[in-house]
Amino acid sequence: MRAERENSKKFAESFAGKANYDVLLENPDCGNLKTPQLGHALYNATFDKQLSIYAEHEIRALAFLADSDERIKTVKGRSDAITDLETLAQIEITDYTLKDVVGEGSDSYKKVIAQQVEAVFPQAVSRGSGVVPDIYKVAPTAGGWVDLATDLKVGDRVRLIAETKSGVHEVLEVRTGAFRTAFESDVDEVFVFGREVDDFRSVDYEAIAMLNISATQELHRQLEAKEQTIADLQKRLANLETTTAAKLASIEKLLQTDRQLVSVSLSQ
Repeated sequence: MRAERENSKKFAESFAGKANYDVLLENPDCGNLKTPQLGHALYNATFDKQLSIYAEHEIRALAFLADSDERIKTVKGRSDAITDLETLAQIEITDYTLKDVVGEGSDSYKKVIAQQVEAVFPQAVSRGSGVVPDIYKVAPTAGGWVDLATDLKVGDRVRLIAETKSGVHEVLEVRTGAFRTAFESDVDEVFVFGREVDDFRSVDYEAIAMLNISATQELHRQLEAKEQTIADLQKRLANLETTTAAKLASIEKLLQTDRQLVSVSLSQ
């Protein structure tokens, strides 16, 4: 914890007097800082599904096992693979980076966007409360007032980060160019990360993976059907070629017989 506090202090000192958090990318002292004050947007998040484990960053393990015994399920039937293929075709894979560049880095990702998935495959998307980095600026603070022009309203909740502490706090008052919360900063500046929303979306990638399996099985079925059709057509073509060859041979034999008769007739 002491090391984390020292990192937080460096972080606070690095943004002192700067108008926008993004300039920290140019500060080598910030490095790849990831402290409790610099976490994922889902800091203090809650969801419409029960969670036993919540992590702010990646989870690494050798394997993951999911309970899937038939005896704990009410099976409704096999999924409609044709519909699954149509659904999968509508899911857009998107290239993006995360807006919280200091907390999460500037790596590029190739994944899905929850809102887009929700429009075509809603069962793979959950909603809950979470904090989004939609303000992301440093501002002076005193007496609970933060001198920063925003569109925050009384009752909104906003995440504030100081030198050694942070939290999500309700906006108690708003005036032109400033807002007030009960957050007591330990420095004369505070980083305003962003507001808390109640419709923060998360994606169940396992659901998409299973959709992909069902869709792939449908593609396999279609491929097998096409291969069978091709095989049948090839067989018919082979039979037709054999029949045609036989008929041509028969015609050639008849023509040969006719030529012989004509030759005999002319010789007489």
